[in-house]
Amino acid sequence: AAGLTTAAGAAAADSGGVPVWKLAAADVALAPGQAEVAVEFGLPLLCSGLLLDLTGWHVSVNEAAGEVLHCPRCSHVVTGRHGMCSYCRENAYQCRQCRHINYAAPDAFICAECGHSRYGRFEVTLVANPAADYPPLTAEAHWQPALTALDAAADAAGSAAAALRSAAAAVVHQAAALA
Repeated sequence: AAGLTTAAGAAAADSGGVPVWKLAAADVALAPGQAEVAVEFGLPLLCSGLLLDLTGWHVSVNEAAGEVLHCPRCSHVVTGRHGMCSYCRENAYQCRQCRHINYAAPDAFICAECGHSRYGRFEVTLVANPAADYPPLTAEAHWQPALTALDAAADAAGSAAAALRSAAAAVVHQAAALA
């Protein structure tokens, strides 16, 4: 899921609070084995923050049962239940990138410190432009009219596109009659 927030909401989130408002922009579900997805928004989104929330994983029971834990430093197989390598005495549950150990979820999919994953890779490409005339939305009273205006703009864009399609059909019909 991708969510949007304003500058004030991002500041509130950075200070440990909950963002002032969040708006879900997209929700994407991938099939097992799917390696790539592209999300394009119909209208431009104006925001000061973008949050990608990864909510679930496809787990193969057969692969999880047969997974062998290897030491990230010496690559030896670790058989101890606490994850200590008998060869180099390193903790096998540490991140290969930054050596952080997540004691809450030792076999986590993504490192909580640096974002490295031993299971997969994420690439996010974002095309953005600055919007200097965008007024800050700092409270719910501000974003409700903004959503109403956005809905009105989407409806106007839809009716304009329908008018263009009908005009294009008329032009094609007239061109066919002349030929």
